[in-house]
This record gives sequence, C-alpha cells and structure tokens, in this order.
Amino acid sequence: DSPINGVLLSGGGAGWINVSDSLKEELKANNLEFPEKIQGVDNLRKYLEDNPPLTKFLFEKFRNVLSN
Repeated sequence: DSPINGVLLSGGGAGWINVSDSLKEELKANNLEFPEKIQGVDNLRKYLEDNPPLTKFLFEKFRNVLSN
C-alpha cells in the first residue's frame, strides 16, 4: 500500500483505477477532467500522456502527498 492508494487513486476489480471523490473535486476546481474510472495501468498512462496539464497537476499532488 502507498499513501496514494485510497487517498487519491484506488484499484478496483478487473484492473479498474478509480479517482477519490476529494481528488475529483480538486480536478474540477482546476478545470481538469478525469474519467470516472480507467481500466488498466496502460490506459492510465496513455490518458496522462495525452493530457499534459492533468499530468503536471497530479505530479505535484502526488509529490505533496508523498513528502508528508
């Protein structure tokens, strides 16, 4: 388990990756979109590669979570 699991992202059955409600609100407040859920790490990686502003936001968010 990592500090990110359950706080920002969580895994579901069949490889689904879900976003926490609090992160959804932060993304919305920053005019960023993220699907309700994404199936698999490869699809998550592709989505992030295609959305640089979202990737930058999440990088900063994860760095802050991990540094605390």
